[in-house]
Amino acid sequence: MNRVCLVTNEGADILKVVSDEPIRFFVINDHIPNDRVYELTPGENAVLHIGVEHVRAVLRGDPVGHIHDQQRFGTGHGPRKAPAPPGLKLVD
Repeated sequence: MNRVCLVTNEGADILKVVSDEPIRFFVINDHIPNDRVYELTPGENAVLHIGVEHVRAVLRGDPVGHIHDQQRFGTGHGPRKAPAPPGLKLVD
């Protein structure tokens, strides 16, 4: 079975895509109408990395949650970060 992992930051930006085997990975972004469909390709400085070692590195043996889990965050997860304060301030 080929595993594909999508690694994002807190803003949901794609930081890395890793796969056991070669894949074609497309990003669809309606905010960029002239370049809406973009294909990520593997390479030295790329976001897409192919190889079992890359998948193992991002999974790290952490517990894997599932939509049907009894607990919202599954088991084995540490405490969540406190909500961020509002980023906008009123200006007179």
